[in-house]
Amino acid sequence: MKILRARDYRMMPWKNGGGSTAEIAIEPADAEMARSDFVWRLSAAVIEESGPFSKFPGYRRILWAWKGEGLSLNGKAVERDRGFEFSGDEAVEATVGETPVFDLGFIYRPEKIAVEWGLFDFSRPERKRLETGEGTQIFFCAAGKVEIDGVNISEGDTAMGATSGTTRLTVTAAARLIWIRVRGRT
Repeated sequence: MKILRARDYRMMPWKNGGGSTAEIAIEPADAEMARSDFVWRLSAAVIEESGPFSKFPGYRRILWAWKGEGLSLNGKAVERDRGFEFSGDEAVEATVGETPVFDLGFIYRPEKIAVEWGLFDFSRPERKRLETGEGTQIFFCAAGKVEIDGVNISEGDTAMGATSGTTRLTVTAAARLIWIRVRGRT
């Protein structure tokens, strides 16, 4: 597993110029969001003001509000830690409550890859074996600390790598984890 620390994410402006995002990973690695030549992209942002989301024609988007509350997209509440999936072709208007919302966003080309995801909320110390199957596994720590196959990540950090089979998760206190699996379409 490759560990990507929040402090090392690449900061860049939103496509619509309305804010900035921390790019966590992009595939292929030499792709650019501005050129829209990527297959998938993972990023984190802080939404502080209401306004339009950038359009990404031909892409699907999944958004998780992992910290803060009060985010709505086109009038539909985005519950904390529940994924909200929508088309990149859609005009999407975000409404934010009184406090900023931290989000995790995954944008992908559905004709190129298949995406599965899950949310793990650990309320106490626990060890878990996760049958991840084949593909690129992405683990984003939304709260607390999690050990993934012997490597620790903290809130805002990401562990990512190609695996097949089982991934071992260990938590020593309350923690939340967002898991994404990416597989190429055949």
